[in-house]
Amino acid sequence: MQRPSWGILRALWLTGISILLLPQWSLPQDSVRFFCTIAPNISNGSHNGTGAPFYALGTVITYTCHDNFSLIGAHSISCGMDGDTKGVWKGKPPKCKVVKCKDPVVEHGLILSGFGHSYTYGNTIIFECKTGYFLMGNYLIKCGANSSWYPALPSCKEIDPGLCGAPLIPSGTVRPLRHQYKIGTSVVVTCNKQYSFPDETMEMNVACQGYNSWYPPVQACFFRTSPDIYYLSIRNARIIRGKKTSYEPGDTVTIRCSAGYTLAGPSEIRYIGGKQWSPKLPSCYLSFVFVLLIAACLLIFLWLPAQSVYAALCSG
Repeated sequence: MQRPSWGILRALWLTGISILLLPQWSLPQDSVRFFCTIAPNISNGSHNGTGAPFYALGTVITYTCHDNFSLIGAHSISCGMDGDTKGVWKGKPPKCKVVKCKDPVVEHGLILSGFGHSYTYGNTIIFECKTGYFLMGNYLIKCGANSSWYPALPSCKEIDPGLCGAPLIPSGTVRPLRHQYKIGTSVVVTCNKQYSFPDETMEMNVACQGYNSWYPPVQACFFRTSPDIYYLSIRNARIIRGKKTSYEPGDTVTIRCSAGYTLAGPSEIRYIGGKQWSPKLPSCYLSFVFVLLIAACLLIFLWLPAQSVYAALCSG
């Protein structure tokens, strides 16, 4: 064990100067040199700091707001290093604000979840439309820090034989996303990361059939409980971009055929899960010129022996 050395320390938080003789252990230089000063306070809120003038590296301070105030921003900050010169508080202290969003009223709409007598920061609401109407806009809205809903409130439009509203896909996205689509328009519905459709794919194409109907019917996205990986191998081809040992949904590769082979299908494909690629996997087949060259070589190979036999028969 390292023996202490005796030294004189200046006492803190005393009136005047007092001298105290204490043993001093040799501590790592960083632990003495780096620290954070008093944690910043916020209006209409408090933190769980001790009120000490110094905090060690790694200390985390958590903030809370007073009653009827909402916390805007990160809940905590931490004591870290500013390069190698000093300790600083990492993260911006939050703010405490009074946030109240107006009651969301959507004509011909119904609130599926999130109904309340009042709404404050972070509250969410999910809408649907009454029978005979379809939703235009986002079905899920959230009360923001500026006391307004975002995205904007949706609307419910009477079902039109030539139109469709955007497909409703919790845990997924729609490309391109619009308020409404004309009959015959196709969109791509994609599940979020770690989600997939029942067939284990994460992407599907659907087309507007009119009367707010999509075909094939849009499936729900389910959380995956196991990873989806694929080992790609295409005969007589090589991957020139995006090569990996195994592939996960969303990975894209570019394929090129070996010399003498022609690509049948797209050169760039994307893994959509469930052992399926979009577009479908291409193949490499022997090029027409190469086939002709092989055929010519075979003809020559067969013709030369035939000529020798013919010459021998004729000379006899």
